[in-house]
Order: sequence, then structure tokens, then C-alpha cells
Amino acid sequence: MSAAVALSTGLALGAEMPAQAATATSTQVPVGTGPVAVAISPDGSTAYVANEDSANVTVVDLATHSVVATLPDRQTPYAIAVSPDGKWVYVADYGSKTISLIDATTNTAVGPQTVFSSSPNGVAFSSDGKYLLVTTFGAPGDTGTLTRLEIDPHTGASGAPQTMWSATGSQPLTGPSAVAMGGHGGAFTNMNLNGGSVGCLSADGTVTGMLTVGGMPQGVAVNPAGTVAAVVQLSTRVVTLVDLATCTAVSSADVGMSPVTASFSPDGSRVFVSNAGASSISVIDAADGAVLATPSVDSAGPMGSAVTPDGTILAVAGQSNNVLGLYMLPTASAPASMSVQAGTTAAFSTTVSGSPDSVAWQRSTDGGATWNDVAGATSTTYSFVARSSDNGMLVRAVARSTLWGDAVSGAGTLTVTAPAASGTTPAGTSTSTGAAELAESGSDAAWPLTAAAVLLALGLGCLAMVRRSRRVRQCSRS
Repeated sequence: MSAAVALSTGLALGAEMPAQAATATSTQVPVGTGPVAVAISPDGSTAYVANEDSANVTVVDLATHSVVATLPDRQTPYAIAVSPDGKWVYVADYGSKTISLIDATTNTAVGPQTVFSSSPNGVAFSSDGKYLLVTTFGAPGDTGTLTRLEIDPHTGASGAPQTMWSATGSQPLTGPSAVAMGGHGGAFTNMNLNGGSVGCLSADGTVTGMLTVGGMPQGVAVNPAGTVAAVVQLSTRVVTLVDLATCTAVSSADVGMSPVTASFSPDGSRVFVSNAGASSISVIDAADGAVLATPSVDSAGPMGSAVTPDGTILAVAGQSNNVLGLYMLPTASAPASMSVQAGTTAAFSTTVSGSPDSVAWQRSTDGGATWNDVAGATSTTYSFVARSSDNGMLVRAVARSTLWGDAVSGAGTLTVTAPAASGTTPAGTSTSTGAAELAESGSDAAWPLTAAAVLLALGLGCLAMVRRSRRVRQCSRS
């Protein structure tokens, strides 16, 4: 067991368990002993699990939930990354102080590629896929570093290490411990017993700033856009969200016992934090840092995690029961944009997965700055009669879940054109344009139209009575 994991376990002893939601159950795939890290192929078909204690890597087919290969590593694999083209898998082995290479096409170990003077604990690809970034964790007196390796995409071979940042420590557990990258940048954590810091990175791994944080920052995740980092602070049970453009903290959230790693949903809206000491996952809203849910998980002692590119599966390494837990996340597909004539029906639809508790629809009339729930719209289809004022409106679906937080779809745009010429009936509508401007299904009810019709009938009835009364009086006079 690594020093970082041993420290995590030690902090869990005697700590109070936080209140949690119901247990989330998974499809469990047995892997090696002491799984600590997970990486998923770019096409979402395969998961690679680094097993620290059994010193090997398990290859899992996510479609069949089966193990397709078990590959020997060196001594103690602790971090793992897949190349952007899916051809190569890189394993950080802190025991042998090497980076090992796996050919993902044949599922064969190519062998160690790079040897370091200190133990590699984190690996991530630069945004352009040209470089592999490696964090090494220094023992007392050693130098922890952030190193960049240029990768040959044809052979997977790495060039000479280039040090991007270093820190010499005089105490145990000092130096960079994890690194993550996104579209426009990334971050790495620098941990020591007195606290630590987070480094902000440009797209090629250049350090653009350092932010001092407390709580022994261990794990880090970066959203797909590369604009926000989630920094997991082990000793204080806090996750800090960092704006990578300014390298400043924007929010923080209290999570479960002994948080160690994190991963983002593909749309960047949620952060999944593994609380190793509590066997739970804290789900954080990336917009404001609020904790949406904290379900217990049956992947005991959860460590590394990763989400499939389509957002449907959260894969979690259960270090205590030696499984890869596959959790089905709620998702909602984006409704297609459409163009309709005023007075005709607009019908948006979504496809949901992961068994959400319910489905909701939201609309925005200010370009997505604010969203409003549509009252009564709870099915996978939302239809209403479009009005001219609806032109440019955005519509999206929400898969609501108490276990995993709400999954919000992308938005569809409604374009409303002028109504059909007078005397013609637009296709797809059974009401006149004037009536259609008032009626709407799943949003505002059609009671204004109904009320107007009732009032009109009453008025005509009263007028008829008045005229009849006048005729009666005229006849009596004659």
C-alpha cells in the first residue's frame, strides 16, 4: 500500500461517519487486489484498472462486464492513463519508479518506458495528446516533480523527461501527487503534511500559477473544457473548485471521510468524489460547489473513478473488496432543435437512461442565462402550440435523481416562423392561429381560450334574451 493510501486509512480511524443517502448498487466486476485507479478508453468500451497490491492491470469490457485480460505491471501500479487515440495505456508504478506501456490494440505489456528518481503517482495527457504529464512523489530528501514526456503516437514511446516544476521536501510525503488535464488546461496537487498547494497548467503542461490550499490536497480532476479543477483535500474532507484561468479558489464543499480522488461528468456539470473511509461518493454541483448527494456505494473503500464519455457509467475501484463497480448514472439526451410555424405544435423529446426518479423540462427565454421548470411536463416528450413570442426559446430535459443529482441535457432551440396565410390551415394543427396563440400543452393551460368561449356564449345568450324581451313588450303594446 502506498504512503498516500496508508495515510488515508489512518485518518479514517476513529472518525465519525457522515449522514448518507441510500446505497447505490453496482454491477461488480472482480479485478486484482487493491484496485486504486481507473481509466476508460476514449470510445467508452474498455476500462483499465491499476491494482496496487497484486501488481497488475485488469482490462474490463464495459459492454459485457467481463475481464478480457490481466497484465503484469512492475511492482505497485498507482495511476493510469489512456492516450487520446485509444492505442496506448500508460501506468505509473511508484514502487519501481517507472512508467510502463500497454498496447491497447493487443492488450499486451510493452514494458517500462521511463525510469524516474522518485515515485510516479499521477499521469495525464496534455490537451493536444502530444505530452504525457507525470507527477512524482518524493520521500524525505527526494525531489517531487511534475515532468513532461513527449509521446510518439505511432510507437507509444516517450522522449526524455522535461521537468516542468519541482519541490524538494524535508519531511515525509512531500511533492506532487496527482495531475489531470482538460481542453484548455489542467492542474496538479502538491501535498505535504502541513497542507500543500495546487498548480494550474496550460494546455501543454506549462505551470501558469500556484495556489496555496490546506488539508493535504491529494486527488485532482479537471472538467472536459479545462477551465475548472476539483481539488480533493484529504485531511480536512474538503473539495475546492479552482478557476484555472486565474488560479483562484471559487468554492469549497465538505464531503465524506477520507476523500481521495474525483472525476467529472462528461458535460462538466457534476464532480464525483470518492470518500475512501466512508465508502461513499459525494456528488458536487460544479456550478456552485453544492453537494447534491452522498450515496453509500458497494465498491468498498472507493478509490479511483472514471465516467464513460457518454455519461452513462461511473466506474469505481473498490479497494477493500477488490472490484470495479459499474454504476448506471441518470442521463437525458438533448432534444433536437426545430422550426415550426406560429400556431402549430412543437414537440421536443428526450431519451433517458439510468433509471432516474423523474423527468422534467425547462425553458429559457434569455439565451440560457436562466431556466424555468415547465409545470406538468414530466414525460419524455414535451409538446405545446408555438407562439410567435416563443421564437429563439431554448428547451432542455432534466433526469432527476436523489442518488446522483440531476442530469441536465443539452438544449434544443425553437425557431417560430410567421403563421400560414389567411384561409389556410397549417399542417399539424387543428385550431385557428388566434386560438393557438393562447393554448399550450405541458406549460400554460388552455383555460384562457375556454373562458373566452364560455363568456362569448353567455353574452350571446343574454343578447338573445334581451331581444326576445323587447319583442314581447312591443306585441303587448300593439
